[in-house]
Amino acid sequence: MTDETMNPSGPPKPKTQNPKPLVDTHCHLNHEDFAHDLPRVLWRAQAAGVQHIICASYDLESSLLAVKMASENGMVSASVGIHPHDAITLTAEVEEQLKALASDKNVVAFGEAGLDYYSDLSPRDVQQAAFRWHIRLAAELELPLIVHSRDAQQDVIRILREEGMPSRGVVM
Repeated sequence: MTDETMNPSGPPKPKTQNPKPLVDTHCHLNHEDFAHDLPRVLWRAQAAGVQHIICASYDLESSLLAVKMASENGMVSASVGIHPHDAITLTAEVEEQLKALASDKNVVAFGEAGLDYYSDLSPRDVQQAAFRWHIRLAAELELPLIVHSRDAQQDVIRILREEGMPSRGVVM
């Protein structure tokens, strides 16, 4: 599909009818790469049969943007949280801001949180502490938790068992 075929007057009709809704449960529309053509990205997703998108966040700025996008477009919901790469940025102030954002009606999940031992962009003990905080807050707010795990599966499972699974589940 080309941009010339985009009809801004309404949502496109999927090429094939899917009897079950297609939901993208994890994308990063809040990444700067999409800023210049977000309406076309959403239009193309609809044309492909995607009916809903959950925009997963990875830091405070992306969390703020995901909530804004979700408030402006009924096709998008938001998650808020800190990716393990950025776990070192999870200060008490950021925790309070994320907790406040998580109460927005357009937030349907908490995260993307977890452990990434492949890159180790934040120290492992800091990643683990941030992951535990996300688990506890997801449980408190009754939101599902979006988990990122790379080369850290054993620790992810161990920490989830130690902290207890959030009542609304975990998406990995």
